[in-house]
Amino acid sequence: MQTSPSADPETRASSSRDRILAIGLALLLVLAIVRVQLIGIYGGAVRGGGRLLLACFYDLVYVAVLTAIFLALDAWAGARGKTSRAVARIWIAVATFSVLAALLNREVVPIFGRPFTYQWLYYSDFLQGQDAKNAIRWFLNFELAALWLAALVGFFVAIRIFQAVLGRVARPGRLRAVAALAAYSLAAGAYFFWGGAGWNRAGIENPVVAFASSAIRAPRISSFLEASTPIGPEDFAPSPPPAATRALAAGAPAPRNVILVVLETAPANQFGLFGGPRPVTPELTRAAERAAIFDKIYAHCPATESSMVSLLLSLYPWLSYRSVTREHPALPFPSLSSELAGRGYRTAFFNSADLRYAGTGNFLAHRHFERVRGYRDIRCTGPELLDHNKPWERYLDGVDDACTMDTLLEWIREPSERPFFGMYWTMMTHLPYFPPEAGAVFDADSEIRNRYLNALRHDDETVGRLLRTLDVTGLASSTLVVVVGDHGESFGTHGHQSHGSKIYEEDVHVPLLFIQPGRFHGERHAAVGGLIDVAPTILDLLDLAPPPVWQGRSLFRADRTVRTYFFAPHSNYYLGFREGDLYYIDNVWQNRFEIYDMEKDPQQLHDLADRMPDRARTAEERLTAWVQYQDRLYRSLFAAPRQPDAVAQAHAPAESPGSQP
Repeated sequence: MQTSPSADPETRASSSRDRILAIGLALLLVLAIVRVQLIGIYGGAVRGGGRLLLACFYDLVYVAVLTAIFLALDAWAGARGKTSRAVARIWIAVATFSVLAALLNREVVPIFGRPFTYQWLYYSDFLQGQDAKNAIRWFLNFELAALWLAALVGFFVAIRIFQAVLGRVARPGRLRAVAALAAYSLAAGAYFFWGGAGWNRAGIENPVVAFASSAIRAPRISSFLEASTPIGPEDFAPSPPPAATRALAAGAPAPRNVILVVLETAPANQFGLFGGPRPVTPELTRAAERAAIFDKIYAHCPATESSMVSLLLSLYPWLSYRSVTREHPALPFPSLSSELAGRGYRTAFFNSADLRYAGTGNFLAHRHFERVRGYRDIRCTGPELLDHNKPWERYLDGVDDACTMDTLLEWIREPSERPFFGMYWTMMTHLPYFPPEAGAVFDADSEIRNRYLNALRHDDETVGRLLRTLDVTGLASSTLVVVVGDHGESFGTHGHQSHGSKIYEEDVHVPLLFIQPGRFHGERHAAVGGLIDVAPTILDLLDLAPPPVWQGRSLFRADRTVRTYFFAPHSNYYLGFREGDLYYIDNVWQNRFEIYDMEKDPQQLHDLADRMPDRARTAEERLTAWVQYQDRLYRSLFAAPRQPDAVAQAHAPAESPGSQP
């Protein structure tokens, strides 16, 4: 593409401009093709074949701006041949990167529901965590690599073709083409800004612009911090328990021991007890006859590290894409483990995964566990689920959950006069899902969901083995076993896969069972609650008072709040809560409110917000109160070493609006 040194300056300038324009046109062509493919994959993005051209609007603006910039740089370079060629090389590099970003976006949007963001980069430990590397290997297969290579070859061929064509098109023809593009841009822009509000823009955002925008304007809630609200903090401020809350358990002895089972990535809708259509959790179904079952329990953020904070500290998560476990592992706040350790309990935490992720190991080191074991510390005779030299589909960063259960059972059997509190946290149900080698066919239509269901069946078996061991050892009647999910998982119901990006029912609704023979007999409870309520409920059943600073409340309290709150900060910024049968979602970035009647519409397919403007307004005021309270609480916790002072400050009048918490 270099010009002849003997060419006159005008010819060189014309050829140089053609080169810049050819790169821009080739880039636009590839982006348009990828965009149309994405629309075909992500069907909710654009409806109607006649609107496909409009879907390329943002890509056109992106290419036009960059082309104009490089044309200006080329004009500045003028007759300086080396500088002009350097400008062209930089433009080719930028365009090639843009093509790769578009190809990646084609895979990302159906998973996350929108282009990749800075917040997702943070969530993945900046792609350094093994979990992120595994996810990349999972989706970047040979077929995809071949497609990407073909796209890049086509891009460079298109540059050559467009440069040859431009060299033969007279100036009037070019002007007409530019005029047509300008007219299209004006029309499409007018449509989007005045008539296209109903579009789901997840499938049409330019990925480079979306990522840069997310980094520059990282999810902020300043509008909530600045707003006034008549709603008080009754839902989330600590509330001293009444003198007696355990009417349900009257006459039954309090348990001596506690085991908290946390099932990784466990949406309630996959469990038979909660309406799951497939028989993948028979052990928990059998255990239900000696359990108290709570049907409306929610994770407060669809992310493991946030759920760990809520479960152990009875604390709503930090309303930020950043995590407490990584940024503030020594947060001065009483935990379930510290409370029980202070009362003489043996305490231990067992997890099949890598505790280095998001700083969880460091966070747990400050929670008064006598023993903490992750996959690096657990002996396992079976295959280790981590081996970079073996096929990706069979290995993940961890060990078989059955081995982790073996380690827990060995710890339980250790001779001691002290009661015990043990936590067992699984990992095989996390993407990409690692079932046993010989799995059943639960879902013949989806290979990946079938993998998940087999992994869930495997973890259900480990819970069954725990319960049988307690029966055999005579510990069942004196041991409270709590089974809960840390967050949900989507399989495409609302335009996304996996978890972390949205807060629909499949993302945050989790199972919760309190199992103790002789105390519970299959009672089902409709109280709305969240993970912050698990620790206070455990202490309630132990006849122990919870720390006065905890935000959660026993699920057996008659005076408990009727709402629980949740959010997702890694894609669009979502805030929401459930109140009785109504489910509220505020998409902060898109300024869109949604309301669902869970009794009539459990799949959340019919948004009622337009029919309930008064409820939407009150719900936004309630979310404003929650955001402002959490902002004051966390800023005080981060600043003060003594939690009583910090919580007292959380009740103080709001200061002048600050930055994102």
